[in-house]
Amino acid sequence: MKSKLFKIIALLLLFILPGGISGTASGMDESAFTIYFIDVGQADSALVLCDAQSMLIDGGNVADSDLVYTFLKKHGVNHLNYIIGTHAHEDHIGGLAGALNFATVDKAYCPVTNYNSKAFENFKKYLEKQNVSITIPCVGDVISFLDSRKVMTW
Repeated sequence: MKSKLFKIIALLLLFILPGGISGTASGMDESAFTIYFIDVGQADSALVLCDAQSMLIDGGNVADSDLVYTFLKKHGVNHLNYIIGTHAHEDHIGGLAGALNFATVDKAYCPVTNYNSKAFENFKKYLEKQNVSITIPCVGDVISFLDSRKVMTW
């Protein structure tokens, strides 16, 4: 499953970095772009920060929930523009409840809206507390990230 996460990160790099530097009258203005691969052991979790926007991709296991919470708090990320669950298995969805317990979110993406696990139900519970529903992306959908930068699903 790590290969799917790396494909998403590669697409982010492809679509975000080329637009990351733009000319201005006073010279070059660099956009801040950072990807943190959060150490959640054998599971997956990555936080993408670009200027004032943020995207959390997966959250590791349920046992990693406190770690994801603390990581967001330490980095001052109390709002996520996007939260993405690449799939509903516990090793990707489990820690997202911790993220949502600390940070607010605008949009949530996952390939399913229902899955028979406590981890997924907790993820949905914290989304519902924020009045956010899961959007299932379709092949070819485009997610805007900082106006002209796009993330495409496949």
